[in-house]
Amino acid sequence: MQRAAPISGYTLLEVLVVVLITGIMTGVVVFSLGGDDRADPDAQLERLAGLAGHWCQRAVLEGRPLGIRINPQGYDFRMPDGPGDNVLSDDDEQELWRSVGNEPAFAPHVWADQLQVSLLLQGQQAPLDTLRPQIVCFASGELTPFVLNLRRPGQPPATLEGEFTGQLRRRDAG
Repeated sequence: MQRAAPISGYTLLEVLVVVLITGIMTGVVVFSLGGDDRADPDAQLERLAGLAGHWCQRAVLEGRPLGIRINPQGYDFRMPDGPGDNVLSDDDEQELWRSVGNEPAFAPHVWADQLQVSLLLQGQQAPLDTLRPQIVCFASGELTPFVLNLRRPGQPPATLEGEFTGQLRRRDAG
């Protein structure tokens, strides 16, 4: 009589616990961020830092990369379109990422009209007109290093820096 190979996978209880923890974390992030002063660069980057930290934790929990796309009008959160796609491909002809617009905590966000945005990746000005996210949170907990500056005309910039280790640091304007 042959023994059946042990079945591996997650139990329903384990999946429910992960869903519950993710829901609680999302609620905490949403409530802790409170109101949204769109014209204040410091408040905008504080909000983005909180959401980005949560988004990157989700990438680790789900075991797949997740992205953040910055554009002149705002930012949105993106995930790979399929499980086997090469998300780091330079092929602009393929849309490998889709927006996560159906989750309220990660809905696209719009900057105030007067805010000026610049994003540096590896010390170079990054394009803000791409469909792909410029910032990727990896399942390993690592993050695309970046420097994001927001400023009102005539004011010093507020800065959010992301390190390869996954750490996010804020510098206030002024």
